[in-house]
Amino acid sequence: MTAVTDLMPFVGAIGGGFFVGLLAAYAIKKILKIAAVIVGLFIAVLAYLEYQRFIDVNWAKIQAVSENVLTWVAVYSYIK
Repeated sequence: MTAVTDLMPFVGAIGGGFFVGLLAAYAIKKILKIAAVIVGLFIAVLAYLEYQRFIDVNWAKIQAVSENVLTWVAVYSYIK
């Protein structure tokens, strides 16, 4: 029969791993939200500058690049 004191290192390792994983997931979530805001603001600035006729934006190329990035993310997130 095992004593409770024999299980404490195992319980500590599992609990510690849980909290480290929780903090890592929270940090990744915040980083992705900040990145999404930055990309959205960049696209909004491009649209505004095109509206003011300062630049000419090739929206078809931006759409193609964004579709490739989303496909890449979907494929590699599915594999892991």
